[in-house]
Amino acid sequence: MCTLHQFNGVQQLQHKAPQVLEPLSPSSVHNQDTNFAAPSNTKQSLSVVLKPQDNPCLFIAASVGSRSLATHDEHLVSPPEPAPRYALEHIVVFDGLKLTATTTPLMRDYRSFLLSGARYRSQRLPSMVQPSDILSLQLTSGTTGEPKASMLTHFNLLNNARSVGIRMKLTPEDIICCPPPLFHCFKLVMGFFAALIHGAAIVFPSDHFNADLTLSAIAEERCTTLLGVPTMFVAELDAYQTKAYNLGSLHKGLAAGSPGPSPLMEKLKTHMNIQAVVIAYGMTETSPVTFSTSLQDSGENKSLTVGRVMSHVRAKVINAQGQIVHRDKRGELCVSGYVLHKGYWNNPAKTLEVMKADHEGTLWMHTRDECVIDKAGYCGENIFPAKIKDRLLAHPSVIEASVVGVQDAKYGEVVGYFLKTASGSRRPSTVEIQDWVKIDMGTSKTPQWVFWVGAGGVCRDFPKTGSGKHQKHILRKLAGNYCSA
Repeated sequence: MCTLHQFNGVQQLQHKAPQVLEPLSPSSVHNQDTNFAAPSNTKQSLSVVLKPQDNPCLFIAASVGSRSLATHDEHLVSPPEPAPRYALEHIVVFDGLKLTATTTPLMRDYRSFLLSGARYRSQRLPSMVQPSDILSLQLTSGTTGEPKASMLTHFNLLNNARSVGIRMKLTPEDIICCPPPLFHCFKLVMGFFAALIHGAAIVFPSDHFNADLTLSAIAEERCTTLLGVPTMFVAELDAYQTKAYNLGSLHKGLAAGSPGPSPLMEKLKTHMNIQAVVIAYGMTETSPVTFSTSLQDSGENKSLTVGRVMSHVRAKVINAQGQIVHRDKRGELCVSGYVLHKGYWNNPAKTLEVMKADHEGTLWMHTRDECVIDKAGYCGENIFPAKIKDRLLAHPSVIEASVVGVQDAKYGEVVGYFLKTASGSRRPSTVEIQDWVKIDMGTSKTPQWVFWVGAGGVCRDFPKTGSGKHQKHILRKLAGNYCSA
């Protein structure tokens, strides 16, 4: 996949600039080439998705400093209007985009980049890499505010990929379909590195998530394993209803981001032949997976929990005073072990906010997620919202749901639902949804507000991160604006 010339091209840039970052496009073979090259030297790779409307690499360039950019977003070659490029020192253009006379001198095409690598030789390669060296800078906190760059090492990511592959029982006979975007830690660890370490094949169905192309790739390549977040699985099920695909080779999957609702798991089994799904939980700063279910788990352990702690990782649940609580008691989840990142790039203040040593000197990541760990070691993350979401998705007209807290002058906060109807289904009334939840969950979980997503709703689609997670802070803001209008 990665040529020696491509590897040396990165080395040649580093010879001139001691630290090289490579913000990458969402999905392309060049992305994987660069992932191979960057880990092979001691410098960092920064994966960023570049959007024509709000180029986030400008924020990162300003905060990180002089770096190298490898992307194929055409607006960087021919921007619609003059825009500062901050401290970018190198821009490598993929996919045959033509550089013009007005193109910045910082840019070069991919072919000339490879040729520069052909002329470069280094005698220091064997001694340049250490397990503790930073392998990747991953943007994080995109769902809650301004992104930070998490420093993740070879030791972090490769060991986590091995552990995830063991939980998934990956073998060289597996063919993984990986629709999540390539700039995200999900793809890098649970997809690409897990496949590499366990000898499995991996298929990237499209450059951006597309449910139809994903199903087509599974059928054509005879994939055995499907990765995604719950919203992706929902979209794939919806696409499957309109066109039948031969998914007979598929038999297992991995879902990240939240527990798998029982109705969704049953539909995956019935319609897509996915007999078992591993649920993975974690955060970018922890490489990312710290808890997961196994293929053998069933019932509530799979639908209401994120499984048990990964091998060689420690976990504790603490109260507001920092004291460890008993099993089955709610508190903040903290994790420790090889998974902890080195911190946030050039942001020691934010690092100290979440990484704290205990009285024994053990360093812990404070996740800020509330959970309960039961006597069997299963971790329930946001259990009550998960139960409500389960009930909502059991409604025949609802295909996607998100539960948020809505500010209320009297009660402080009340329950609000954002719902999307399945293709061809009628939209239920608010009273119908309230009654549907009340029958199973009681009055306390019944929503005061129901917001519909899609045509005629409060927004055209659920706002999502690049990896497919619902951006709940945006949903809460939408709800607040609507309720105060």
